[in-house]
Amino acid sequence: MPASDFLKDLPCTNKANFSNAAKDARTKRERPKVISSVSPSEDEKKIICDKKPLLMHFLQTQWAAHATTSTANNAVTNMRNGRAERKRTSEPSAGEENEAALVTQTKTRRRE
Repeated sequence: MPASDFLKDLPCTNKANFSNAAKDARTKRERPKVISSVSPSEDEKKIICDKKPLLMHFLQTQWAAHATTSTANNAVTNMRNGRAERKRTSEPSAGEENEAALVTQTKTRRRE
């Protein structure tokens, strides 16, 4: 197909108008220069693109919040029901035979 076939339906049929199009269409592969008119301060936060999806962050925070509230609620419920963890009485080691030492080491449960 000759170039004249491409130009016949266009409003301008002058080939000279389109001769520089290929030169202008080239793009530079250089990194753009950053011009900042405001000096950066140290208290500004830097924007970081996180690789983890936003949904994953949301679910992790929800899970952590649910886990902390559920353990706190379970502790309160257990306290109300009287099922709180109670300390066992300490048993003397096999090497101790002194009765006075046995009496001082014995612990009892508290009644609330």
